[in-house]
Amino acid sequence: MILKKLLSGLMSLILGFLATTSVSAAISSSTTTAVQTSSVVAVASSSGTTSAVSTPVTSAPTPKLPSEITGKTVEEIIKEWNSELQDRTRKFQKQANAIADWDKRILQNRDVLLRLEVDKALDSIEEEAERIYKDERNLLLDDEAASTRDAMYDQAESVERELEHMTEQIKSIIQSLNASQGGELDTTEGMSPLDVVVRILNNQLSSLMWIDEKAEEFSFRIQNLASEGSAADRVSLEKLVKRLPFRLLRPVQVMHDRGFNPANLFC
Repeated sequence: MILKKLLSGLMSLILGFLATTSVSAAISSSTTTAVQTSSVVAVASSSGTTSAVSTPVTSAPTPKLPSEITGKTVEEIIKEWNSELQDRTRKFQKQANAIADWDKRILQNRDVLLRLEVDKALDSIEEEAERIYKDERNLLLDDEAASTRDAMYDQAESVERELEHMTEQIKSIIQSLNASQGGELDTTEGMSPLDVVVRILNNQLSSLMWIDEKAEEFSFRIQNLASEGSAADRVSLEKLVKRLPFRLLRPVQVMHDRGFNPANLFC
């Protein structure tokens, strides 16, 4: 675009120069071809006759031609102008190409600067985001720990309700077993005291083995729940388990010390 504008300006200057030169040449040719004319003046004599008197008329001074075209033909002048025009055109083309190269380099450097600015802006945004993340990370961890703790408390309460329900069921089962054992004792006429004791011990041993199996099952479930939470949650769950009204985790030796009576576990 810049090259086209410069070329059009140069052509307009050359055409203007050519037009001015042609006008001056026409004026000079018209002045050189002017003929010195003589004017005839009619003079009246005293006798009434007229006589023609010729007086020379001086023409305007002829302007001097430029030294560049003096003594040259039109063809030579045009050739010289064409040569000069081509020379200046080549120089102008060279300068225009240099300007175009400079313009291209400027655009490339501008793109590089823009990319650098974008990279700097991205780095700044990443640093700011990392700083905000570090500031908010502790709050996020606290919120996550609180939600996990609440979930563990809910699970512990659910387990406590299930244990209470199973406690009631076991109590009813033990009462039924005791009632059936008492009924059998009433109908054990003719049996020796040793047989009665053996039967009672067998029934109590079966009850203790069943209770011990359930206790191990509940202990395994509670350990699984505690392993899913953090250390603080496990401690809280263990404290909650210790406060349960029904303790199924007692060993069989405690039951033996209390006389093999399963009902003693719920005292």
